[in-house]
Amino acid sequence: MKKSVKHKFQYLLFFLLSMPAFIFASAQDIRVNIDFTKASLGSVLNEIGRQTSLSIVYNTGDVNPTQPVSIKASNENITTVMNRLLRGTGLSYSIMNKHLILSTTDKNHSIQQEKVTVTGNISDAKGEPLIGVSILVKGTSNGTITDMNGHFSLPVAKGDVIEISYIGYAPQAITVTDSKPLKIVMKEDAEVLDEVVVTALGIKRAQKALSYNVQQVGGDAINTVKDANFINSLQGKVAGVTINNSAGGVGSASRVVMRGTKSITKDNNALYVIDGIPMFNVSFGKSEGSFATQSGSDGVADLNPDDIESINMLTGPSAAALYGNAAANGVVLINTKKGSAEKTTLTVSNNTMFSDAYMMPEMQNRYGNNPGEFASWGNKTKQSYDPSRFFNTGVNVINAISFSTGTKKNQTYASASTTNATGILPNNSYSRYNFSIRNTATFLKDRLTLDVGASYIIQNDAGDKLVEVTRKASYPIYVKDEKRYGVQMGNTLVYIPKSAIAATKQADNTGEPVAKQIPVFMYHYFYSRENGEVPKNGNWLEVNDFEAHLKYLKEHNYVTLRMQDVENFLDGKVQLPKNSVSITIDDGTASIYKYAYPLLKKYGNSATLFLIGNHLKDDKLPQSFQEMKQNGMELQSHSYDMHTGGCEGGHGGALRCVAHDEGVADTEKSFSIIGGGNVYCYPYGDVTDSALQIMKDAGVHMAFTTNYGKIEPGMDKLQLPRVRIFGDADIQQFIYSLES
Repeated sequence: MKKSVKHKFQYLLFFLLSMPAFIFASAQDIRVNIDFTKASLGSVLNEIGRQTSLSIVYNTGDVNPTQPVSIKASNENITTVMNRLLRGTGLSYSIMNKHLILSTTDKNHSIQQEKVTVTGNISDAKGEPLIGVSILVKGTSNGTITDMNGHFSLPVAKGDVIEISYIGYAPQAITVTDSKPLKIVMKEDAEVLDEVVVTALGIKRAQKALSYNVQQVGGDAINTVKDANFINSLQGKVAGVTINNSAGGVGSASRVVMRGTKSITKDNNALYVIDGIPMFNVSFGKSEGSFATQSGSDGVADLNPDDIESINMLTGPSAAALYGNAAANGVVLINTKKGSAEKTTLTVSNNTMFSDAYMMPEMQNRYGNNPGEFASWGNKTKQSYDPSRFFNTGVNVINAISFSTGTKKNQTYASASTTNATGILPNNSYSRYNFSIRNTATFLKDRLTLDVGASYIIQNDAGDKLVEVTRKASYPIYVKDEKRYGVQMGNTLVYIPKSAIAATKQADNTGEPVAKQIPVFMYHYFYSRENGEVPKNGNWLEVNDFEAHLKYLKEHNYVTLRMQDVENFLDGKVQLPKNSVSITIDDGTASIYKYAYPLLKKYGNSATLFLIGNHLKDDKLPQSFQEMKQNGMELQSHSYDMHTGGCEGGHGGALRCVAHDEGVADTEKSFSIIGGGNVYCYPYGDVTDSALQIMKDAGVHMAFTTNYGKIEPGMDKLQLPRVRIFGDADIQQFIYSLES
């Protein structure tokens, strides 16, 4: 009987072990022929089921039958086909009897975890309940806190790990296996309770032994994301301390208020103590009180954040006894780094931060005020100004290098850093250069310590920029006072001393005539009769005629504008000299470099060159155009591949009839080849509603047509006219176009 049972068991075991092999062998014999491209997974599976007579089984919660797949197989076995089909889908398969079963490889889906509610009580070592203990499921946001009796309840899944944490106590982690109530005893964290902080005059004391409140912030907390003024990096890191940076812009003074404002007219700032020495923190401007002014930078803002080891905030009222009435508003103790004993380190760091206006209020900018009326809104204006364009993208770049070395008896620390920042407001910049060295040595068997340090700081809080100008340029004047002029250079407002500007010919908009209309001349090609060349069509201008035009502009004190000046004029931001013109040259042919460019340099003029991208070899900017760009010529877009026939109607430009995305991509590509820009010239002057939308979505600021006319403030900047110069335009015709 025993022998019979043994044999039966062996047969059963053999059968069970052999079953997968039989299944696999049968699967190898199943062959399919399929060819699908971007078809749904469901349709491919249905075809496999039809050819193989297999029943397709899957959970619709795990498998998406609409998922697009592509596969081609010719008389291949089912295992090979399924492996290729499901590659990268996160699905797996098995074949049992006549069933093809699909399942997800994600364990979280394949195994449904059992949900339970875990409860318990949390107390300290003495058995006292702890209120507000945090209980959180690891890796999730699912959590709760204990009530007045130390009790908690939290829905979880079996196998979840719950993390228990409480200030002053060591954290715990418990794996949930069932729903039995938990009794958790929290142990005090000796490391936290025995934390040592620096108090008055560099004396180190255990934090729990102090009679007043003190909070410590490590140097890493302010160096993760660096601000030009490191005090701003403490925002939200110290309880009960309010830190407000002023509206003075990047690098400006910050206000640190502890325990609230105590005076309406006096300074509520905290006292700064650096390495035990109280600091006289001078701030330029008053940021509070009845007679507040614009704040500049302050002394503490000049510190290199990489030199800071730790910051201790003494917020308790008893702390004032350490430093007198100067500490009535609290104390900020700053401890700088020292050299390391028996260790040499070299640290190099870079921190780059960009900033922008977070949000803008909704403003009506379509209706203006009627002259002589008190009503806020009147008739519609010719232009719609977007206030967000006032703001720039701020950049803050901090580079730092530090060196630390030493022995047990002598340690040295040295550092250097550069801070260069521009704010989101125009005409706001800050630069700082820090150099520091510190040496710490002990003598007389460690009974005497000599700590010597020195810092050299170069700081420039630039609200005004003093620049030199030459006779080569002319700038519109915004304002003037007794000592200086405020002029527009590009898109930046700078201030120039009268002594520097006196030798130049400027458009003093405070008194002299200004332009109401400005001609934007449009040239194309150039040729030379002296070289035996002949014009190919009416767009070819003889080079001597072009020189006559430039000579007339020079003799009559005309100023040639760049596109930024043109845009500012159209937006009403600046007033320009009455004798202002803009010179544009289309298509970007070799004749520009050969004939026009030397004459433009000769007479001190600039010009805007509208280039066709696909005319440039290998989509690269030729050396000739790079040279012209470096010497004052401006490169803008005449499209990449739109200067060709595209559809019926219009003058032949393809932009008017291509798909929107194709037009945007073409425009962006043309700007990328020339190295940036935001001004466009419509191919053949064709402009339609679709072309206008392409310009807007491609980020184009201004676009020129071939319509005849001069520009003036308030015009639609995407449909600007020009004054076209034909090949037969002699000097008299040019003067007529200029002055009429």
